[in-house]
Amino acid sequence: KWESPPGNLYMSVLLSPNSKIEKIGQISLLSAISVAQGIEDIFSELGQDFSYILKWPNDILVDGKKCSGILLETEACKDGSAAWLLLGIGVNVAHAPKDVGIALHDIIKRQGQGYRHSDINIEINQVRDAILSRLEQNYMKWRSSGFNEFQKIWLDNSFDLLTPISVGKGKFKKFGFFDGIDENGCLLLKSGCGRKITVNSNEIFINE
Repeated sequence: KWESPPGNLYMSVLLSPNSKIEKIGQISLLSAISVAQGIEDIFSELGQDFSYILKWPNDILVDGKKCSGILLETEACKDGSAAWLLLGIGVNVAHAPKDVGIALHDIIKRQGQGYRHSDINIEINQVRDAILSRLEQNYMKWRSSGFNEFQKIWLDNSFDLLTPISVGKGKFKKFGFFDGIDENGCLLLKSGCGRKITVNSNEIFINE
């Protein structure tokens, strides 16, 4: 069930990457990095900490709860390139689903440091502008210099290698260990017998 309560950020960004469709996974991870960095910039200006984990492919977690997610939509040309790429970005600014989500306002409130909840106010437009600024910088750097730097940034801010995870649901569910991401942004899953599996798209779960 999708919920879009007032007070949160919902925006779409249309890109023309002019790249092969298999590289869209790179932009997916780059986008998550940009959202996290934009939020981090706002918190830094407020003298607050923003400690997060990037969950493949493009969720941002704080204390295991989702504060932001991104959906991608694209279409392939006959030559195998991406005709366009639409990013749907959502950030829990004021509200979040109970138990599974967390809002930016609640993160600040929980940090305390002498502040009451009403002492610091994060505006939706402020979050939007910070994210778009980072996205523009990172997207232009990706176009000129490629994915290597962003691959490292993403890994530095994600789960530890060999964290137990599962991929998919039902009879197609696979168990193994997080083994990083490849040069196209695909998830690498190491099975119990040591076999490496490349995952292009799916939902992952952290196994406690």
